[in-house]
Amino acid sequence: NEQKIERYSFHQQTVTALVSAQNAYWDLIAAQESVRAAVLELRAAEQLASNNRESYEVGVMSMVDVETADSQAASSRRDLILAQTNEQLAEV
Repeated sequence: NEQKIERYSFHQQTVTALVSAQNAYWDLIAAQESVRAAVLELRAAEQLASNNRESYEVGVMSMVDVETADSQAASSRRDLILAQTNEQLAEV
C-alpha cells in the first residue's frame, strides 16, 4: 500500500510540475502579445497626437483635442512599460 501511495504521490507531483511549466509558457506568450499590442497602441496614439497638433496649427482643431491626444499617448507609453515589465517577469 505504501508503494502504491508513493507512486500516486509521485505521479501527482509530476503532473503538477508539468501543468505549472505549461502555464508559465502560456503566461510568457500572453505577455509577449501584450507588449506587441502596447507597441501598436503607442504608435497609433503618437500618430493621432501628431495629426491633432498639425490640425491645431492649421486652425481646424482646438488645443483641448491636442492635449487629450498627448495624454492618451502618455498613457500608452505607461501601458507599454507595464507590459514590458510583465514580460520580463514572465521570462524569469
